[in-house]
Amino acid sequence: MSWISSKLPWKKSKDVVRVVRLAGTIMSRPGRSTSSGRYLNLRSIEKVLDRAFDDKKVKPKAVCLEVNSTGGSATQSNLIYSRIRSLANDKSIPVLSFTEDYACSGGYWLAVAGDEIYMDPNSIVGSIGALIYSFGLVEAIKKLGECS
Repeated sequence: MSWISSKLPWKKSKDVVRVVRLAGTIMSRPGRSTSSGRYLNLRSIEKVLDRAFDDKKVKPKAVCLEVNSTGGSATQSNLIYSRIRSLANDKSIPVLSFTEDYACSGGYWLAVAGDEIYMDPNSIVGSIGALIYSFGLVEAIKKLGECS
């Protein structure tokens, strides 16, 4: 019997590395497709993260995040980041982030969830800050006074 069990693939110890693809715009909308990919939010990615960090059958040596996002919702970015870090800390599994084309703004925040970040020299990576648009009616508001 031990000879047979030694031939079974699930009886051998394996080094497993799991990959989670985090691509698309980070928005609270439920998983709709866009021209650049899917919307990312905690609801759409939570089960994938849980499976990636699952250590019941075999504990992964690492979880790799494949990040390709120009960002989006700051709240959803932080919720996904927090979930990744919570699972990594609870299960003592290292996280490695790999950037493809973009890891900007909220996408950068997702990449920072990794213990290490790897990127191509041509990748666009970093926080681009928040942009605030206005109507340009500052002088009119000063003349008219503030509404209360």
